[in-house]
Amino acid sequence: MNSAPHRANLLDRELNAIGISVVQSGNMLFAVEDFSVTVPSASLEEQEQQVASQLAARGLRDITSTADARRTCELDRGYAGQRPSTVVRYETADLRQLPDDVDRRLYNGQFRSAAVGACEAAPASDFTRFRIAILLF
Repeated sequence: MNSAPHRANLLDRELNAIGISVVQSGNMLFAVEDFSVTVPSASLEEQEQQVASQLAARGLRDITSTADARRTCELDRGYAGQRPSTVVRYETADLRQLPDDVDRRLYNGQFRSAAVGACEAAPASDFTRFRIAILLF
């Protein structure tokens, strides 16, 4: 508690999971604690709904081209279906907020509707990530 960074971790209300490990090497013990936030699992539909509701709160109408948005999500570039004005792809562990880049694009009000597609993130690590594509019209 005497170390400001360690104290901040211990008292952070957002952190709700911990990993602790102790290893013995000879007659010495080494210990480590890792504080984190658990990420709830969510189906593709639940992921899309969370993002779509945030877009709706910013005045965008949700259009029903989820299949095209999902196919676009699976692509590294380009789009599927009707040509959008802009495609935004991102990966995140936190679906509670849109990336700053998306907010900047929406700020000028040039887009009226959006389609959201979620797809499986590549298993690049042990961390939970959500992969999202937003088609802006």
